[in-house]
Amino acid sequence: MDNKATWIWYPGDFEVWLGNKFNNRRTERGAMFPPFWKQDSHYVTVEFSTAVSLDKAETITIAAEGDFNFMLDGKLQFGMPGRFTVPAGDHRLNFKVHNQSVPPALYVKGRTIKSGNTWLATYEDKIWIDENGVAHGSGIYVPAASWTFDNIDTPPSSYSLERTEMQPVGKKQTGKNKWLFDFGIETFGYVRLKGVTGMGILNIYYGESREEALDMDRCETLDRLDLRANRFADEEVEIVLDDSKAFRYVMVEAKGMITFSDVAMDYEYSAFSHKKSGSFRCDDRRLNKIWQVAAYTMDLTTREFFDYDAKYNGEVSEITPARLSQRVTERVQQLTSAIYDILNCRGIIRIDYIITEGDKINMLEINTTPGMTATSFIPQQVRAAGLDIKDVMTDIIEDILKKKA
Repeated sequence: MDNKATWIWYPGDFEVWLGNKFNNRRTERGAMFPPFWKQDSHYVTVEFSTAVSLDKAETITIAAEGDFNFMLDGKLQFGMPGRFTVPAGDHRLNFKVHNQSVPPALYVKGRTIKSGNTWLATYEDKIWIDENGVAHGSGIYVPAASWTFDNIDTPPSSYSLERTEMQPVGKKQTGKNKWLFDFGIETFGYVRLKGVTGMGILNIYYGESREEALDMDRCETLDRLDLRANRFADEEVEIVLDDSKAFRYVMVEAKGMITFSDVAMDYEYSAFSHKKSGSFRCDDRRLNKIWQVAAYTMDLTTREFFDYDAKYNGEVSEITPARLSQRVTERVQQLTSAIYDILNCRGIIRIDYIITEGDKINMLEINTTPGMTATSFIPQQVRAAGLDIKDVMTDIIEDILKKKA
């Protein structure tokens, strides 16, 4: 078992959910405008299981994101226990978690029983309960996914990027009850309005340029705070807007009997790392400036790019097996087998496809020397099939040697 318990979920569910959450924050003039034409969703019911061998009874703490059922050795236990004592001996633990709004996730902690990526997960529900309350059947299990959510009080749905408050580098009144704030550099963040008092409406216009923020009719992103029924009208309050925006300039317009003293922002970021972003310095000031802007931009948009760390250091999770219908899966398998035979391929290759609207299958490329690192597709697919990569490679080598003998 792992040294510490951690939250677990079905592979890909957290990434799908978080991607949807981030992408649907993108707005143009208040309208949701995600950058993808199609979005998937997490599985709403997931079962987690593990086998244990205990030399003495052990009490476990159980937490789940969602409603859950718990079975010990196939027998359903009552309710949703927060604590449970597992008797000494060999046992199998099964937890079925349901959650429609966020990915079903599970956290179990005991002296030796600890949820982690040694546990198995399935989204299939092929289990039935007999008249004695004993479960039969099973789904297709894959290793559960986890990350850094090691505290029972910080489940996956609590994830957010780090924030730090930033002050504008410039402020200018541009009209009656209108002020323009310059934060000096394009960034992501949440506007923070300070010293708000009175009742009225605050209109906030964002821009990557000064001209965009000043164009109230055409700037792409804006917010509107209707405080005409402000119950704190006689106090000075600080308001942080709910949605993150990309901007450099912000213009705030106050309408009615409402005022504010200042504007700041909560900069939303992924912590800078020299290991990830590198470093550069030379005698040319212009080149240094170009590097600084490029490094800042890459760091700022690290959530959006499939970079080296994403590809090789496991900072993203590929969903294996792919979430395709049975019909499309079988068709892809048939095409792959036919291509393999036509090209007289040997050993392991990888053929990449993209599925477009109407389940149209488009072949992208044939990779005859696919990656074999721990985070590459082939090892993931081997694990998802319940096989060991060492056994698979051994079988291939032995098959080739037999043919040459």
